[in-house]
This record gives sequence, C-alpha cells and structure tokens, in this order.
Amino acid sequence: MQMQNVNGILNEIFREWIEYKNADLAFVSVIRGVKYFPKMKKQGLFLEAYYALMRGVDNYVDGDVPLKSITPVEFLEDRLTFLEEFQQKPDIEANHQYDGLLKHCMNLGKEFGQEFYQETEDIYRSMLFDARRYGKLEAFSEFDLDTHFFILDIRGTVRGMLKIIGEPLEKGKFLDNLAIATRIYYNIRDLPEDFAAGFLNISRESMSWFGITYGDIEKVEYLSYKYMDDVTKESKEDLLKNYYLSLPDAVKSWIYQESVTGLELLDQHKKLMSKDSFSGFMRNIAFPLIYEKPAREYFEKVIEILE
Repeated sequence: MQMQNVNGILNEIFREWIEYKNADLAFVSVIRGVKYFPKMKKQGLFLEAYYALMRGVDNYVDGDVPLKSITPVEFLEDRLTFLEEFQQKPDIEANHQYDGLLKHCMNLGKEFGQEFYQETEDIYRSMLFDARRYGKLEAFSEFDLDTHFFILDIRGTVRGMLKIIGEPLEKGKFLDNLAIATRIYYNIRDLPEDFAAGFLNISRESMSWFGITYGDIEKVEYLSYKYMDDVTKESKEDLLKNYYLSLPDAVKSWIYQESVTGLELLDQHKKLMSKDSFSGFMRNIAFPLIYEKPAREYFEKVIEILE
C-alpha cells in the first residue's frame, strides 16, 4: 500500500471520527502524536494506522457506514479469513482497503520486532460478537459479556499495547484494573449510541439485581433514539444530562454504581503504578491522557448528575 494512499485513508477515518462521532481531540492527538516522540516513531506509526484500522472496521459493524450487498457478520468473517490467509501467504493481494491497511500495519509491526496476528484476531472476533447481536437488544449473562470484553480489552488491546511499548506481556496484570474501568467508561458513555444500535451491555444478573425490567429497556431504547436524533456538538452536554435524568430509576442506579466502581478501579490502578512498573512516558503521558483522565472525568460527571 503506497504511503500516500495510507495517509489518505487515515486522515479520512480520523476526520469522520471527529466530525460525526464527537471524538475527544486530546485523545486523537495522543494517538496520532506518539510517532513524534523520541525512539517511538515506528511504534507511533503503527499505533496510528492500527487504531484507524479498528475504527474503520468497527464503523461497518455498528452501522455507522452502510454495507452494500453484505451483512456486518459477513464483512467481519471476510476480514478474519483474510487475516488467516495473510498469515500463511504474506504476499497475498488485498481486495479491500482495510485488508491493505492491515498488511501495512503488520509490516510496520515487524519493523520493531512484533507481530499482532493474535491480537487482531481477538479484536475482530469481539467485533463479530457485536455484529451478531446488532439491533437485537438481547440480554447476555455476565459471563458472556465479561468473556467478550476480556477478549477485546485484555487479550486484544492490553497485550497489543504492551507489545507496542516493548514491555513483557506479564506486566498486563498491572493494567487489569485500568482495562476494566475503561470498559465501564465506554459502556456508560456510549449507552445512548449502543441502545440505538441495539446493543445491550447490561448483564442479565445486573438487570435482576437492580430490578431493571424489559419495560425499562424499551424506555431507554426510545430515549436513546431521541437523543441520537437531537444531539449536536453544541447541545451534547445539556442533552446528555437530560438523557441520564430521564432514564428509569433502576437503570440510573446501575449507571451510578458502575461509575463508583469505575472510580475505585482507577484508584487501585494508580496505586499499582510504581516508578519501576512502566516507563515515564507510559505512566505520565499515555495511560493518564488516553485512558485514566477521560474515564475519571466522565465517572465524576455522571455521579454528579445522578446524585
């Protein structure tokens, strides 16, 4: 894949993410800026391209980009098939631009001595789980959801991050709390978007514990559609506050408790971060700016709204 084509694809994906998905500019700046740090150029180029690849593929899965004559499930199965074939035949021709971007990413990884086939398969399979439940608002067990998010967040994302920064995979134990807190943050932040797309990330056990009924789920679905239809960059803060306050009490209780749990996990993560655990760049820049700060601020905002 020629560099000019790669840059064009990356710029388009990030532009759409900022313009249509209200992406956090600071987060995007970190993802795209790592390549400018000393001794991190190759890793930074990989991170930028790989993150864009996953954002682009996910846009098809969650319906942001419509597919022609193929379902999201079939689209993901095609990506997994190409990944398997590419492992066996590195010179295989890519028939989709995201397969070409995948080849580009894997070649970048080899430049700093790492392979990301397993992590990519884990993330793709996690997306496939979402593609199969898209639009159904189906309740899953806590085990099924935890397994799904473990494959995505721990085995896929955390392992990938450790490889990028050149740390032993055994150090993943230091990041478990951060990964779980970040997943809670995503689930709460994306609640209206997920419900509008038919994703239910509240386990059956949580529904039972908090007394969440399917009537509550239907109300959240309606409020989520309305929010997604009305929201703009300018109105997001006010509409989001009204959205949370309009939710059924049982759902608000679940969100509140999840936010409290998220803050506790972030505090536990901070205690585990010793001077010798990771490099200063990761402890002071990457982890705080990409994960900790946005999650903590969102949890605190939601708690303030719901108290």
